This record gives sequence, C-alpha cells and structure tokens, in this order.
Amino acid sequence: MRRALARAKDAGFDHYYLGPELEFFLFKDDQGTEVLDKGGYFDLTTLDVASDFRRDVVFTLRELGIPVEYTHHEVGPSQHEIDMRFADGLEMADNTMTYRIAVKEVAMAHGYYATFMPKPPVRRERLGHAHAPVAVPRR
Repeated sequence: MRRALARAKDAGFDHYYLGPELEFFLFKDDQGTEVLDKGGYFDLTTLDVASDFRRDVVFTLRELGIPVEYTHHEVGPSQHEIDMRFADGLEMADNTMTYRIAVKEVAMAHGYYATFMPKPPVRRERLGHAHAPVAVPRR
C-alpha cells in the first residue's frame, strides 16, 4: 500500500481514500457451510438471525477506533456486510486487517464461524465488489 500511495503521489494526488465494502459468510461452525438464515439483501426481519452479531462487531470496531457507516444482510443466505467509513489508503489497509480479525473473533464468541472466502457454498452469490477509490489531486 505504501508503494501504491507513493505512485499516486508521484502522479499528482495528495490524498488517496478507500472505502471498501467487505462481505463475509457466517456459518454454524467451521466444519461446513451450513447457513444460519435465509435472509436477503437488507433484510430486517427475523430471517436475519445475525443482527445481534453485526451489532457486536460494530461495537468492537468502534472500541478499536474504526468508524462504521453501514451494516446489513447481503444477497445470499448467511452473507453479511459491514462498511467502515472511508479513510486514507494506508489507514484503511490497517483497518481492513483489524476488521477481518474482529469479525472472526466476534463470530467465535457467538458460536459461529465467519469466512471471507469468495464463494464457499456451491451455487451461492459471490462475495465482494469493488468501487473506485477516490484520489484527490494537488491544487
């Protein structure tokens, strides 16, 4: 990331912000891909049993100094997304690593298993989509 930021600076950009939308699957345990719910995109019903889990991840991230903007159920069964507030590229790289650990640790505390694998269950929605980073040119 430091090299990418240096190249961006050489290209005339003083600031480089990232705001990834990190998605993950939450399974019953680490022995398979048994889903916990049949919720859908932005579901706010009892179909989404992971609402308390996501809330606890948000509290954990905030305690670690990582601001969160959004959290919701994603398209696939047991697929979730928690969006951190955009930050400088290097800070976001660090936040992303901390985020992954926090999600996995909170999942374990709830008795679940979280994975960031792109497509663990066969014939399920894929994980992840990218949005263009924002680079601010020098003035």
